[in-house]
Amino acid sequence: MANPARDFYRALNTEIRLLEDDPNDPRYVEILQRMPKSKDPIERLRRKILFEESESVNLLTGFRGNGKSTELRRLKWRLEEQGCVVVLVDMANYMLFTKPVELSDFVLSLMMGLTEATKKEHDLDAAARGYFTRLTDFFKREVEFEFAAEVADATLGASLKSDPTFKESLQKALRGHYKRITDQAREYVGEIVAALREKRKDPGLQLVLLVDSVEQIRGIGISEESRQVHDSMVELFYGQASNLRFPLLHVVYTIPPFLRPLMPGVAKVYGSTVVSWPNVHVRKRDGSDDPGGLALLEEIVQRRYPAWRDFFDGDQLKRLGRATGGDLRDFFRVLREALIDASTIEERVNDDIVVQVESRLRREHLPIAAKDARWLAKVHEEKGVALEDTEALSDLARFFDNNLIMNYLNGEDWYDVHPLLLDEVRKHRGD
Repeated sequence: MANPARDFYRALNTEIRLLEDDPNDPRYVEILQRMPKSKDPIERLRRKILFEESESVNLLTGFRGNGKSTELRRLKWRLEEQGCVVVLVDMANYMLFTKPVELSDFVLSLMMGLTEATKKEHDLDAAARGYFTRLTDFFKREVEFEFAAEVADATLGASLKSDPTFKESLQKALRGHYKRITDQAREYVGEIVAALREKRKDPGLQLVLLVDSVEQIRGIGISEESRQVHDSMVELFYGQASNLRFPLLHVVYTIPPFLRPLMPGVAKVYGSTVVSWPNVHVRKRDGSDDPGGLALLEEIVQRRYPAWRDFFDGDQLKRLGRATGGDLRDFFRVLREALIDASTIEERVNDDIVVQVESRLRREHLPIAAKDARWLAKVHEEKGVALEDTEALSDLARFFDNNLIMNYLNGEDWYDVHPLLLDEVRKHRGD
């Protein structure tokens, strides 16, 4: 039986991966491409990779659910148009995101993803067999670590993702062996590039690895382990920056936004600044509406479900776009909740339902501790992260993870507090 409300609800599923199979996906809406090209982060990454001679490390950050994964796929299509071989690895399939990460398990997880992708997309297997043979020998001869008789990519990848005890034991065993792990990985990458160049009969072929979902590594709640997770990310991308580069490989790492304040210090190591994919620009610095951003949100809904006006009017859609601060995941979520609420009353969403879903979203973020509210009030005033020292990075990460602070791009990056929390944090202005 036809059910338009259900169809609309399903069309707003944020797990739908646009541009995955079709570079001309009709549901995709250009956002920053409408700005001058110098301000489009994806276009900037594309040009930098093509300008580099043979290898590079590039960093992309952005908030969870704001469209980064879709934009990485746009980058993939654009680079492939230029003749590059592009491999996209979703690290969510190879890592346990709620535990501290070290260079050893990160590099091994990265190689698991690269192995699986090149086998599937390019039928490369000989290089993988050689790598895992060497890895097996390394474990047997030099590492005091009990493992299966043979290190297999599927076994190792699954254990690193789902078994925290295994992950911790492996990290402990490999401390002091970082150089061997990275050297073997670099040798393996070189073999993959050589095999692809031979297969394509192109000695200058460029391989690009897009590493998605790393920004999702996060601690849970306010705890010592949560702080350890955040500290481990600082060590990985700051302390081990030089070990994240691979010969003959262009890499784009997605990184958590809380690392952004540290990145100027490692720009010389990476040879690259951090580029950001921001929220949809629905508000200006002075708090007033940005009509262009609100129109973009309407177009995004229109592309997903053209008959949306059967359920919402334009003012309701704008109000919910404004309330979610241009965060696409939350925007879709409140629309879906409104459709559920309306199905028990009437087919159309009324204004009372809009107020209810907006209030529920606000309550998710309350109460706010007085100390946090004072910091957020400063963020709102300065339009920056207001980070006084790096010891507070774990708290900044918590603000970002919980969507208390949002990132925008209008000429330059700037930040503001979630719009539904402004009345609360203004009470602490000047404390």
